[in-house]
Amino acid sequence: MNDYHLMLVPGMVREALPYATIGFYLHAPFPSSEIFRCLPVRKELLEGVAGANMIGFQVRACVRAGHGHGRERDVSAAPPAHSAAAAAWWPA
Repeated sequence: MNDYHLMLVPGMVREALPYATIGFYLHAPFPSSEIFRCLPVRKELLEGVAGANMIGFQVRACVRAGHGHGRERDVSAAPPAHSAAAAAWWPA
């Protein structure tokens, strides 16, 4: 799955298929914490994205700032199977 309009989908897939390997890639920069905390659905968005095993960002600062809601991983490493989400940077 990729991009902001599908941020809820990883969580939905995780509910239906608990052991699926799910990847999510965000092409746009993740909003700053000042902007994100103003969203009334911020909890749902984070829970949705956290349903993925691997979360990818096009902008490295999103991973470094901890916006990935997980830990940074080298993209050459295999994603963890049904565990806490890992965040990585894949430049364009």
